[in-house]
Amino acid sequence: MISPADRVKDIEMGFARFFSMRTPEMVDLSVGEPGFDTPAHIKEAAYKAMTKGNIRYAAPLGNDDLREAISHKYKEEYHVDSVKDNVMISHGAKGILYALVQSHVQKGDEVLIQDPGWVSYTEIVKLAQGTPVPVNGNSAEEFVADVERKITPRTKMVLFSTPCNPTGDVYGENALKMLVEIAREKNILVVSDEPYHKIIFDESRHVSPGKFGLENVAVVNSFSKYFSMAGWRLGWVALRWMRVCLQANRLGGPVRPQHRAAGSQL
Repeated sequence: MISPADRVKDIEMGFARFFSMRTPEMVDLSVGEPGFDTPAHIKEAAYKAMTKGNIRYAAPLGNDDLREAISHKYKEEYHVDSVKDNVMISHGAKGILYALVQSHVQKGDEVLIQDPGWVSYTEIVKLAQGTPVPVNGNSAEEFVADVERKITPRTKMVLFSTPCNPTGDVYGENALKMLVEIAREKNILVVSDEPYHKIIFDESRHVSPGKFGLENVAVVNSFSKYFSMAGWRLGWVALRWMRVCLQANRLGGPVRPQHRAAGSQL
């Protein structure tokens, strides 16, 4: 019998298990997937790109125009001082998170993870043979305080989402600034997962920790939620330095029609 590698033996199905639990009569609140269709003009942009022959390999970092548009949009809306060269396009936010963890976490390194938090964070860290450390995520203030308490010499990364999946909590500016400053002092990477940045149902407003500098912050986002493109598998990251080798050797960049579709919305 062929044995799997030790690093995958205790990995749980995580996100995937929710699909196997669905039944026709169930009201499914488990998967963050909008109930509306991808807007027609986005699908049309992808179709036009294919009919014009935009079907070749894409560059590992992604389409320059789309990277420029993302950089401009996040700078305009959330004051993240980014340029095109800070942005990489990939296969959904999950692909970005996996690449970031694989690129920075070694065996025995600790990653502080928001709890409650997205179900795949823990398994992604375990796949890198890192140690996931749960951090109280019930509020931004509790999260930052618990991060500070749980930092050790082995801490390599802080991983969380805002607005939070699954609680919907929106972390405020003061707490996020403090988090970035604490992490910067300890040379820790802050990974902010932000696909719900436009899905807020009260007076709160989204603040990206990238606003306080990308020196030790990676801003991760996708087109899955706000643009209802979950099945398109298109995400991006903004950070000051770029490790292209993992994406180039793992999957390569997303196909060109996906870039054109996403760019039509920006």
